[in-house]
Amino acid sequence: MLISLIQSLCLGGASLFLLFTANPNTLLENVLLSLAVTYSYWISRRLHQAAFWLPLLVIAGMLSISPNVHSVLLLTISLLTIVYFLQHKISFRKTPLLKNLTVAICWSLLIAIPDTKEIFQLGGSVFFTTLALSLCIDFVQRKEDLGKIETVPHILGNNTTLLFALVFALLGQLFMPTPFFIGIIALSIQAALTYLPKEAHREALRELPFLAYAFGIYLL
Repeated sequence: MLISLIQSLCLGGASLFLLFTANPNTLLENVLLSLAVTYSYWISRRLHQAAFWLPLLVIAGMLSISPNVHSVLLLTISLLTIVYFLQHKISFRKTPLLKNLTVAICWSLLIAIPDTKEIFQLGGSVFFTTLALSLCIDFVQRKEDLGKIETVPHILGNNTTLLFALVFALLGQLFMPTPFFIGIIALSIQAALTYLPKEAHREALRELPFLAYAFGIYLL
């Protein structure tokens, strides 16, 4: 329970920083969406499946109180989340690379929900950096996933996976209006978690690099 709680808080905090970066004027919407991210991830980790009614409640609640939310984007994120966590053969989570792309798309769409003029730059950076971090997570968990779920490292190998992770992190940097390589730093932290001796510690802290990335973007 503690591991899933730490992961959920890291992702909720990351979403809050990204939303405030995208549009600092939608305070209430940013907080509610971040709480929804935290709760949804915690539920999915605790039950090992998506609560089908939860994304629908998020949509209904946000549309009823805010004119600043793009309902189509929120609906898209909810549908992708449902398909990602489905306990079925068509689950995106069980398909190598498609799993990583789904996560990256959802995070890049999340910051597009508030109105913003610089969404292309921020969205591009979030997409490629998230893709890089997710590949690195697959690398860290390659032994634990073996025989349970097939991921990119099992197909392409360890070195190729890390190479693609680095390339995607660099692509994410190209969208940033600053020379500060926050995405590379986050990827380095993710790789460093590999050396933690206990699996429980690696699992609990695996979302920490993304939180650091989001906080770095917010500060910049």
